[in-house]
Amino acid sequence: MSDHRLQQIANAHLTGYLRYSSGDRRADEATGRKHGAAGEPKVNDRECLYYGSLLGQAKGALGAYERDRMELVITNERQVDELAREADENYQKRKAGVLEERTSALAELNKTVGPRSTRMQSAVDQHVEARGRASQIEADLGRPLRTSMVPIYPFILLIIAIAEIPINRLAFELFFQEAPIVSLFLSFAVGLLLAFFAHQAGLWLRQAASYKTLGGKLGHLAGVLLIIAIAAPLLYFIAAMRQHYLALLEAEAASDFGTLLRQGLEGGLSSAREVLSVELGGPGWTLLILNMALLVVGAIVSFVRHDPHPDYEAAVTQSKRTERRLNKMRWNYERREAALSRQFDERISTLDRQLVRIDNELATARRTLDQAAQHQPAMVRAVARTLVERFGSYRIGNRLGRTDGASPPCLDDFSEPGIARALQRSLDDAPMAGIDDPANVVDMRSAG
Repeated sequence: MSDHRLQQIANAHLTGYLRYSSGDRRADEATGRKHGAAGEPKVNDRECLYYGSLLGQAKGALGAYERDRMELVITNERQVDELAREADENYQKRKAGVLEERTSALAELNKTVGPRSTRMQSAVDQHVEARGRASQIEADLGRPLRTSMVPIYPFILLIIAIAEIPINRLAFELFFQEAPIVSLFLSFAVGLLLAFFAHQAGLWLRQAASYKTLGGKLGHLAGVLLIIAIAAPLLYFIAAMRQHYLALLEAEAASDFGTLLRQGLEGGLSSAREVLSVELGGPGWTLLILNMALLVVGAIVSFVRHDPHPDYEAAVTQSKRTERRLNKMRWNYERREAALSRQFDERISTLDRQLVRIDNELATARRTLDQAAQHQPAMVRAVARTLVERFGSYRIGNRLGRTDGASPPCLDDFSEPGIARALQRSLDDAPMAGIDDPANVVDMRSAG
């Protein structure tokens, strides 16, 4: 862009001096013949007025060129100053401000959700305490945690509870014939209760072995006996209820079942005393055995599932839970810290890209100044060369046109270095002078 602009300035003011064509040569020779035929310049003239006029025109053209060149130089010098200030001061201030803001934001994030926050410090303390408790139990026992079927254990208990529905449903049909959904709900509730009994019985049996004192063992065994004392009558009563219901179904063949059912309810057949007085038959014993089998199977599964130490699994679970909570908090902090860092990194990258752009513009402006500084001497030399050629063509034509055979010495009084010095001196003395500057106007005496 700078080369193009300098060339535009040169073309605007120095076009006639950048190329000397054969037509220009013939014109200068013709002028020289005309002046020579008129006896100009005189033999005794100390200088050639025509040379002076050409030199004055060249000075004026160079002055106009220099005016536009200096405007370009001044504009680029101002741009260099502004860009340098932008790069050295404003950029550094903005970047320092962004870095300070980043440090403050990261410190605030660290204080609110990071390692310095109250929540994370509390989570760390809880994890350290829980892990220490689990490690202490492991060191005391000299073994790792012994559990099995941990993932599927809840599903096994749920299957036991669901299996109780078809087994015990008929036991409740006697009382809820008009609302079978209630009998299904009660059957499932009984299944959940038996699953809980099985879980607790197996757990207490398993933990009883971990106590070294007889009191601890007896306490857990007493709990198992309590469960048996509750579960056994309950299961027998359910079996008796089913046996009683089946007895009513058998009586249906001899009488209307609805009448028998209504009579039975009105007569107190639903009382616990009458139900318990029923002697269990094959279906009743089958129901009782099935319920007891599910209870025993659940207790065995619970026994195998749990560790003998009553606090070991809870301590390990608590340690893992606090570790997950701590890791989640750390992950959340790291995610937010990374997002915040990316945000400020983008702002810093934007500033860096702006600095690169400023440096490129600064380099371009400085390159324009260098080119402009080198362009003026080149134009002065080009104008001087053209003037030398014009003077030479004029001299040849003047000598050819003279009839007196004289050769005035002033026609030989020129050289390219001397013309270049005169042109440069005119620019140095009046660098912004234009073609209208009186110092650059040379009167030319009319020849002929």
